[in-house]
Amino acid sequence: MKFTDMKKNNIKMAVLLASALFSMSSCSLSLLDQDNPNALTKDSFWQTAEDAKANLTAVYSSFRDQYFHRFIPMAWRGDDVQGTASNANYSQFDTFLLSDANTTCSTAWNQNFKGIYYANQVIHYVPRINMDETLKERYIGEAKFLRGYFYFTLYMEFKNIPLIIDIIESKDEYNQPQANPELVLEQIARDFEDASLALPATYPAGDLGRATRGAALGYLAKVRMFQKQWQKASDALDQIVQSKTYSLMPTFQEVFLESKDFNKEILLEIPFSNAKVDGKDLSTSDNKREAMSKVGGWYMYWPTDWLFSEIKKELTVDGEYDPRLYTTIIFPNTKMKYYGKSYESWFGKNSKALGFGKYAEWEVLNDKIKNNSGKNQRLLRYSDILLLQAECLCRLNRVGEAVPYVNMVRNRAELSDLPTNISENDLLVEIEHQRVIELACEMNRYFDLLRWNGNILGTKNIKEVFEEHGDGGAENFVVGKSELMPIPMSEMQINPLIVQNPGY
Repeated sequence: MKFTDMKKNNIKMAVLLASALFSMSSCSLSLLDQDNPNALTKDSFWQTAEDAKANLTAVYSSFRDQYFHRFIPMAWRGDDVQGTASNANYSQFDTFLLSDANTTCSTAWNQNFKGIYYANQVIHYVPRINMDETLKERYIGEAKFLRGYFYFTLYMEFKNIPLIIDIIESKDEYNQPQANPELVLEQIARDFEDASLALPATYPAGDLGRATRGAALGYLAKVRMFQKQWQKASDALDQIVQSKTYSLMPTFQEVFLESKDFNKEILLEIPFSNAKVDGKDLSTSDNKREAMSKVGGWYMYWPTDWLFSEIKKELTVDGEYDPRLYTTIIFPNTKMKYYGKSYESWFGKNSKALGFGKYAEWEVLNDKIKNNSGKNQRLLRYSDILLLQAECLCRLNRVGEAVPYVNMVRNRAELSDLPTNISENDLLVEIEHQRVIELACEMNRYFDLLRWNGNILGTKNIKEVFEEHGDGGAENFVVGKSELMPIPMSEMQINPLIVQNPGY
C-alpha cells in the first residue's frame, strides 16, 4: 500500500461513520437537550464488534475535528506565539481580553464535552457486546484515552468543570455542577492509566493514528506533573523510555516532513491527507495558517521576538545557529530557500518578518501555497518525554541522572554536552530553555506556564514572565483570572449549577 493511501485509510477510521451515527450539532452540559441517539439504537445497535468500532470512530472524529479549537487556546496564550489582531475571537487569547461571549471558548467547551459524550457511550456499552475480548479491551482503552485527553484539555482551559464519566439517560441529569479540580485530575490520570494497560505499543500500518500505550503513559506523566507527583510521573516516563519503542529522529527537520509522518519520534499525531472521503476533506489548512501572506498563507500567527532570540542564544559545536531555528522559523538569512526562493526574493531585503515553518511546507514547494496540506499534526514527541523525565529527576534531587536526558535533545541539535557538575537550578533553567526552543508552537509552552504558574523555578508568576519576555498580552494579564478561560455564556445561561471562573 502506498504511504498516501495508508494515511487516507487511517483517517477514514475517524470520519466515515461518525456523521451517520451521531448528528449532534453541539454539546454542552445541558448539551444533551435533544434526542438521545441511544434512545433509538441502544436496544438494537450495540450488538457487534462493528458497532463498537463505528462508535469509537465517532470519538476519533471528534478528536480530529476539534484540533484547531485546541490550538488557539493552548498556543496563542503562550509567549512563543504572536497572533493576528484581524480576528477578534482569536486575538482575545493572545491579548488576554477574553469574555464569556467568545465563540472559540464556547466551541472548545462544547466540542470537548461532545467527545466525552461519545467516549462515555463506548465505555458504557461495549463491555456488554459479545466480541473478541482482546479487541474489546483495546476499544475501551482507546475510548478512555480519548476521554482523558478531552478532560485534560478542559482542565487546562477552564479547570472548574463538571465530571461526567457515564452516559446520561435522564433530563434530570443534564445539568451537572463543577467537580473539585483535584478529583477531575485524578479521574484523568485514572483514564490514562487504564488506557496504558489496555493499549498496544504499536499498530499495523492500517491502524496508525490510534492511541498507543506510549501516548497514554506520556499524558499520564503530564497529569502527574500538574499534581507535582514527580515520582509517579517519572515512573510513567521511564516505561516509555525502557520500551525502546521511540527514539529521536536523526535531524530535527525530519520530524516534521510529511514524508516522515508516523515516524519513530512521535507518540501521538492526528492524521491528515490530501484526499476526500464521501465529500469529507481530509486535509488541513495548518500550512496556510502559519505561512506568510506573500507565499500564499493566511499569516494568522508568527514567532515572537523573544522566541527568535531564545533559539539564537547558543551556537552549535561548529559555531552555527541551532539547526532547530531553520525548521521552526522562517527568518532573514542567506542559508535557506523557502518555497524555492531566497528569503529576500520573497519578502525584500529590508524585511524582518518572521514566520513559523514546522507546518508551512516551505521545504517541499517551489512556489506559493495553492492547496491544503496532508501533513500530520504532531501532538506528543519523544523529545518532550526526555525533557519531562529530566525535569522529574531534577525535582527528585537526581541531577546526575537527569543530565543525559537533556544532552540527548541538545546533541541532536548539535549542541555540546552540559557539564556533569551543573547545579539543580541551572539544570532546571536549561530544561525550560530547551522546552521553549524544541517544542515551539506545539501547544506546550502554555501547558508549562500553567503547571509552573510562571517560570520553572517558581520565582516569577505568568504575568511577570510575560513582562520579562515582552509579550503583548502582559499588560492585560490579571493574576488569578487570566490563567483560565471564562465559562461560556451559553453554558452559564443553560446550566444554573455552573459558577463562573474568578474574575469574569
